[in-house]
Amino acid sequence: MNDRSVAIQPDALFNLPVTGNASQRPETTPKLLTPNDINRYLSQIISGNEAVINQARLAPAGLHSRLIDRAIELGVFGIVETRLQDSGLTLPRLLRDRMQRERQRTEIQNRDRLTHALRLVERLDAAEIPYVFLKGAALIACGAADLNARPMTDVDMLIRARDAARVDQIMSELGGLTGADLVQADFYPRFHYEREYLMGTPPVKIDLHVRAFRPTLFAMRTPVDAFLQDCETGKLLGRTVRIPNATTMLIHLAVHAACHGGKHLRWLYDVFHWLSLKQGCIDPRDVARLTASWRLTAPLRLALTNVGETFDAPTLVQPYLNALSRRVDPLARLTLSQASRALERPAYDAFINALGIPSWQGKWQYLAAVGLPSETHLRELYRGSHVGWRWIAHAMRLSKRILPRRAKGVA
Repeated sequence: MNDRSVAIQPDALFNLPVTGNASQRPETTPKLLTPNDINRYLSQIISGNEAVINQARLAPAGLHSRLIDRAIELGVFGIVETRLQDSGLTLPRLLRDRMQRERQRTEIQNRDRLTHALRLVERLDAAEIPYVFLKGAALIACGAADLNARPMTDVDMLIRARDAARVDQIMSELGGLTGADLVQADFYPRFHYEREYLMGTPPVKIDLHVRAFRPTLFAMRTPVDAFLQDCETGKLLGRTVRIPNATTMLIHLAVHAACHGGKHLRWLYDVFHWLSLKQGCIDPRDVARLTASWRLTAPLRLALTNVGETFDAPTLVQPYLNALSRRVDPLARLTLSQASRALERPAYDAFINALGIPSWQGKWQYLAAVGLPSETHLRELYRGSHVGWRWIAHAMRLSKRILPRRAKGVA
């Protein structure tokens, strides 16, 4: 793949000359760079743009530090380090040591998380309960990501909704503790797509999915068995585990990235890297057929378009974009616009999720569950026992759902 010229001008961004020695270099302070500037620059380093990497050679040490800090924050430090090393750019000793410590920390954390997840896998295999690993764990299992360079905040696994009660019992036997209660006891798995479990000390988070995606529109449209059937195997810490096949892995990575706004660099890189590795064995027509069948064309198109623009890789994504239907899905677009802003507009998010449920009865049941939470859920908001405590808890909950909250970045 030949990279086009970079979309941003490095010398304009950094105020650096294209040629010249260090004495001719204007002074530039890293604080003048915005996070978006650095994100764009990192994406061009990841895509191997030689013009940008050559400019990085002229950058002051403070700017190198800013780039590495941001790469670590976004979880793409491994590929950034590899690209810089391949180009012959030697980072200062302190930055090299920091990258090495980050790799060691990431590997220790990932091993701990996966060790606990594999205890569950052993029990699922014994009980013949189908599952697949998703996202970071799946990429590590098939060798598409390094254990010491692909950070994970949790381990994601997909099971069938009808197996949720059995898996819940297994997790309880393994010492797993459930996360915060949802609004009603049966909200998972009836409506919500996952349940959080905490295992070990310090606690390791394992998210058990009964649907592939959080927005109800995409969750209800996508058959879980599509990921559980015709799956492939990989290796995690020496144990054989199940992962989606190449085509369904692409769809899941892309839709997941789109549901989080389609801008997070690590998740876009997951899609970019998977396409780069598997483009020879993924038929764009199969991708288009499946996404049309599951009505996921809108999120897939958004993610692939952003991948092509972010990593300057139009030739990589164009065959897939050409194969996708151009039919407009207004509800899917509305869902995508809200999906990454759930914490900012929680009441509106509940309304959009209700629209995503197929039946009218299901829509009203969802809204009733959200509007009338159980006592257990209310107790998480208010622990007083006086007369009228429920009204106070309801008021506190209502204020949280109406007043916008700032969404936190998810790694």
